[in-house]
Amino acid sequence: MFHRDEAVGLFDDTIMMCKQAGFSANIVSQPRHMQTLLTEVAAGLGVAIAPYCISKLYSQGCHFLPINDAHKSIPTQLHVNRANYSATVDAFLALVIANQPSIAKSMA
Repeated sequence: MFHRDEAVGLFDDTIMMCKQAGFSANIVSQPRHMQTLLTEVAAGLGVAIAPYCISKLYSQGCHFLPINDAHKSIPTQLHVNRANYSATVDAFLALVIANQPSIAKSMA
């Protein structure tokens, strides 16, 4: 699994889902980057439990399988530094807000 410091809630939820499924994950690596996680799997170092969005990264040598009945939403947020607000940032925010449903759907 990826490093707990990078996504505390997601890490804890994954551990809890493993427990609910009746097993304890044997964590041998916790890389800070999801691409590193895929590289380790492709190198044969084990398997990984990760959010669906990781399957969109380059992953030669990896096969992605859905985990049935593991319905857990991943909260996402858009962070903006108000001190650096500009017309470009404002336009980007408007685009994100207008496309929020399709963005959420693509992450499901």
